[in-house]
Amino acid sequence: NWIRTIGNEKIPRSELNHLIEYANQGSRSILLMDRPGSGKTCLLLDFVDYIENSTPWGLLFIKGDQFTDVNSESDFVARGLPDDLVGQCARLATLRKVIVILDSLDVLSLSRRHGALKVFLVLMDRLTAVEGLTLVVACRDFDLKYDPQLRARKWQHTVTIEPLDIHSVVSPLLHRWNIELKGLNAELQKLLTLPQNLRLFEKIVQRLSRSLPNTVFELYDRFIDEVISLDQVLGQAAVLVLQALAERLIRRRTLACPRAYLSLEESVVQRLISQEVLVEINLNTVAFSHQTLADSFAVRNAIAQGKSLEDFILSFPPFPFIRPSVRSFFFFLRTSQPDIFRRQIRSVLSNGGIACHLKRLIAESISEITPTDDDLPLLRWIFQNHPDLFKRLLWTVNSDEWFHIITQYWIADAKIAPDREGWLLQLISRLKTWMNRFPRQVVVLWREALSSQWAQKQSPVWEITSALDKFEHWETQGIGELLESLNEQTNDEHSFLGKTLSRWIQASDGGDELLWRYITKNISSEDMTK
Repeated sequence: NWIRTIGNEKIPRSELNHLIEYANQGSRSILLMDRPGSGKTCLLLDFVDYIENSTPWGLLFIKGDQFTDVNSESDFVARGLPDDLVGQCARLATLRKVIVILDSLDVLSLSRRHGALKVFLVLMDRLTAVEGLTLVVACRDFDLKYDPQLRARKWQHTVTIEPLDIHSVVSPLLHRWNIELKGLNAELQKLLTLPQNLRLFEKIVQRLSRSLPNTVFELYDRFIDEVISLDQVLGQAAVLVLQALAERLIRRRTLACPRAYLSLEESVVQRLISQEVLVEINLNTVAFSHQTLADSFAVRNAIAQGKSLEDFILSFPPFPFIRPSVRSFFFFLRTSQPDIFRRQIRSVLSNGGIACHLKRLIAESISEITPTDDDLPLLRWIFQNHPDLFKRLLWTVNSDEWFHIITQYWIADAKIAPDREGWLLQLISRLKTWMNRFPRQVVVLWREALSSQWAQKQSPVWEITSALDKFEHWETQGIGELLESLNEQTNDEHSFLGKTLSRWIQASDGGDELLWRYITKNISSEDMTK
């Protein structure tokens, strides 16, 4: 019942070939990782089609979000899974290859109810020990990074779902919808490389009476307005029911619900399913077609009640399940009310009643915005009052705009901070993120770090030399002088400098004198005589 097409067209994904290849190789564990809305369930279902139509393999597909209330492996049987699951898989694997797919591990992570995640992690460990069995697990990258139980796990292979190609996939679809790619701004083009966004865009594009949306939150608002509010069968009454339902599901920490929760006529429910707002899990259960849509309804509901981001967070128990909804509220504010956004972020981070993991979420989400000079007071306030949160922000930023903010403004604050050396050493390390995008500026900063002794002598030398291992722009002005300084300050015979020098010499066809000094720097006059 899951939606696997966009505009009635199935989109081929190159990642399917990777899953097939690793399974054929006999991989014990494969992690399928993506952003929300990238289409991991659809890709897994395509993998299921391949297994069922082209192989003799045995297959078990488990939708993790339908098992959030299990407390032990014995509970699996009551929910429809076979008794002695691992034993049966092991016996079957002696006859044929077995594939076990676990989708939506992220929902188990977010739920944290009755130890469901722990039960599944134990099950996964037992399954990966079975000879002839391949375990395929799908999880959002955000939850992998945030949950320590998932972050520490090792996988034999990892497949990351990439955005849709704007020219070979998105543009032809748009053309069939009578829209030309060149008529869309860069931000909207980027949004449409995510399958979930492209699917919503197709739903609203023929109905739009206003200009096209430019942000993901405008996209969801237009979808709700055009596809539901203005629909003769659905209307605003359905919107209000869905908003209340979204909040209720967050409180219950689930994405599915009995049909009875909807308090809508069956014809309205069927219309919501046909419009891809809801999906039918079984005869008695429905769910939002995607969690991001449920989050959007929950945020709309909170805004209609006049709640701030702080109010919204405090209105729910501080479980991980609310993190996606908090992020949706965060980005809604940023897009629609940037001035209010900055005030509300201060309130959230200052509130002692808000859980630390949600404050970390806010700090790391800030790294995803496009910063402007107007954000400087907020960033300076976080740096001065919440250095631990600013550190998380610093280690997750990577856009060009953040490079400008950090090197033009924040660096001055770092140089006079109480922990000056610690902050500047972190900056030295972070510069490798931008060294191949802004090589000249980064080389200037690295040279300043060495000449002005930003940190204890060997620390910046090691950080810079290590980063240069992946440096690509050896023609950059000042790179020779930087290597001279590194050579003078390097005393460790096990440093990376020799490899770095060789790459520079190959690229520049020079540097023999510096190379000779590097070779002979630790040779004493007595050694020379001998």
